[in-house]
Amino acid sequence: NNPMAIYEMGPSAASIEYFMVNWMLEKVGWTKAPTDIGKLSQGDFGGGVLTNGGSLANLTALIAARTHAIPDIWENGNPGNLAILAPESCHYSIKRAAGILGMGHHSVYHMKTDKKGVVLPDALPGLVSEIRAEGKKIIALVASACSTGFGLYDPLEEIGKFTNQENIWFHVDGAHGASALISNTYKTLLKGVQRADSISWDAHKLLRVPALCAAVLFRNHT
Repeated sequence: NNPMAIYEMGPSAASIEYFMVNWMLEKVGWTKAPTDIGKLSQGDFGGGVLTNGGSLANLTALIAARTHAIPDIWENGNPGNLAILAPESCHYSIKRAAGILGMGHHSVYHMKTDKKGVVLPDALPGLVSEIRAEGKKIIALVASACSTGFGLYDPLEEIGKFTNQENIWFHVDGAHGASALISNTYKTLLKGVQRADSISWDAHKLLRVPALCAAVLFRNHT
């Protein structure tokens, strides 16, 4: 229970967190943070923190996405035109995060899916154009890996290519299914995840950690 924001207040816990975050970053396919703290200000590498559950991990990722899109958000507050894209079957924490961020539930726009509920990448350009035509600024696109209700994985590779082209923050809600990354058989379900900007990953699900523990990971630590 020692706080890890300050190393001196929880040195052992902070060290374990640093090791585990790096292990997860490597599984995602991102660059690990250097173990030499003197190199923390050099180069591009990933980062992350452990959180008390996937809902908090998703909220933290969307806070980062909003700050990335609106750098002066902390000084001037929310503009009234922010939007998030997510499948209708997304975890309730996505809309809850929008509410906590002061954006409101109506700022979450649902992406078109097939009959099973998997996002259709080909429909994204039209949806984004429509939303931008309304004067909205999209701060993030959220994909599921996997969806809470049905265990379905969205096509991360295709979605990632689109978000990279459109300069939209790509968050993968992998709370339930990101642990497939450690399986040689099932890691292909997350093909393209390295294109994401952030991912949430619950250890208390498929990693069998007995206590509530999740991680929010970022491709770029800055």
